[in-house]
Amino acid sequence: MIKDEQGRITNLDLIKDRPVSNGHSVCVTCGKDMPVCWETVCFVCGDTSCYACSRADTKHWFCKKH
Repeated sequence: MIKDEQGRITNLDLIKDRPVSNGHSVCVTCGKDMPVCWETVCFVCGDTSCYACSRADTKHWFCKKH
């Protein structure tokens, strides 16, 4: 799990970490504070994003970079 200087989750690092169900996070694109849990996690890189800064296909969420 990768956190910013304020202790907010920015990336779940899904390959190394076991599943996490909640935590204080931030959208890596727009900086929206998400105090209870992340809204989406990119399937490719694991970055946390708000719904406005992400997109989905039929199975997965993706950040603006992907």
